[in-house]
Amino acid sequence: MVNQKFDLKPQLFVGVVTMTCRISIGGLLSLSGILIPALQAEEDPNLKISLKDGSWMVTVWPAMAIFGSMLGGWIADTFGRRSLLLMCQLPISSAWGLIASAPSYWVILIAMGMSGFGNGALNSAASVYLCEISHPKVRGMMANLLNIAQSIGMLLSYVLGAYLPWRFLCWTLFGFSLVSAVLITIFTLETPYYLLTKLRVNEARNNLQKLRGPTTNIDEEFNEILERKLRLEANKLANQISTKSIFTSSRFLRPFFGAGVTFILACFSGIMVISLYTVNVFQESGSSLDPYLGSILVMSFRTFTSLVGSIVLTVFKRRHLLLCSSLIISSSLFLMGGSNYIRRHFFHIPIEDKTLNGTWLESNSTHDLSEGFKPALWVSTINNWIPLLAMMTMYAAHSMGFGALLKLSCAEAFPTEIRSKASAIVFVFVDIALAGVGKAFPYMLEAFEFYGTFWIFALTTALTGIYGFVTMVESKGKTLVMIEEQFEEKRMKRKNLVLQNSMENNRAQPETTQVNRVG
Repeated sequence: MVNQKFDLKPQLFVGVVTMTCRISIGGLLSLSGILIPALQAEEDPNLKISLKDGSWMVTVWPAMAIFGSMLGGWIADTFGRRSLLLMCQLPISSAWGLIASAPSYWVILIAMGMSGFGNGALNSAASVYLCEISHPKVRGMMANLLNIAQSIGMLLSYVLGAYLPWRFLCWTLFGFSLVSAVLITIFTLETPYYLLTKLRVNEARNNLQKLRGPTTNIDEEFNEILERKLRLEANKLANQISTKSIFTSSRFLRPFFGAGVTFILACFSGIMVISLYTVNVFQESGSSLDPYLGSILVMSFRTFTSLVGSIVLTVFKRRHLLLCSSLIISSSLFLMGGSNYIRRHFFHIPIEDKTLNGTWLESNSTHDLSEGFKPALWVSTINNWIPLLAMMTMYAAHSMGFGALLKLSCAEAFPTEIRSKASAIVFVFVDIALAGVGKAFPYMLEAFEFYGTFWIFALTTALTGIYGFVTMVESKGKTLVMIEEQFEEKRMKRKNLVLQNSMENNRAQPETTQVNRVG
């Protein structure tokens, strides 16, 4: 079935329509990077904030996403993945309109909370939806559409926010979110996997045929999904297994402690926080490059590498790609911290002073700065370009491996009957972690300084990649049914091994008893 010919265009079209909702989320994700420095410079006392005040904007988003994830998983499994996609458009569109017309910072926080709720619910549906409509050969590429869309949304937000008033940015993306809702309503289909869980067999077959193209023979793929569903139902009846009991079984726990925990640990890598504070990160790094221009360059490169990532995901194995990309990201974060460390300890120049940027002075130097030193060319390069190049490298590795794989692996790993709920559980922990790291970031800069904070992120990223490589299963080129059966085979092997050991112990016990009697 994996090697069966199929028409890519129908499922790709549905996937592209679905990704439009993620463009709005990408815009909201990077909005704090635009709004925090803009509101710091505001003259209106109702809108003016400090960096620590701005951290609440970063925190309320994932905090409210926790509740969205909790509700989203239940809605997706009860009413369908497509239904949840449609429901999420209301809080997201409303948030853009509220921010655009906000008279005070409190209204912006409320709107960010609404959008966070919508994002949390959407996370439970979008990845699962794309995985379930995709052919195994292109599932990695299709799931990466969300990563591409998020990068486009972030880039759009930075481009508009750098050169236009922030309210204009919000009204523009408010209009885009309405268009996205209309497109999703008209052109998307419910997934065959969900329809079969509700025993809507004819509708499931019709939708699969539409997704694979009218001339594609879907018998083998459809029968595989249907037979798997019937076997599971028969097993439930024979063993009195409830859906709730699956959450305490290895069918949930193994993928959770593999792909799920890897995703949760990745929140402490700092990449999401850097996305939320991009302009501030450029300002803190010591680079004299305009922070808005730097952000635009980084997001442009991220969008390009997201497109390349669709190809990479179809070529390389998931686990190897995760490990390699995490080590590249870790090296980039370490380099950013090292560049800042050198500047702070060997340049006796405050970060804010751009006039002497690049002047190299040893820590024991007695030179009078008033004499005027010409900055060495290589020193200027370190100050101005290493943060930019390091961030570009970091986002390239994130787009082509680390970031693209995390959501995909969670959506693939869990059994069909609990896939949305299980993914939602993972996202609850992810949102809790993001809320904590987002709020802690300004305080980490104070406690550990810029370089120390980024070195902590570098270490965490490397450990996350190693953990994921060891605990996750390889899923490239396999159908969702094959992945489920792979976990089932491992469980049965362990069960048979325990049973075999138990039988051997029972055989040995009578022999020992007989020897004791003879003695």
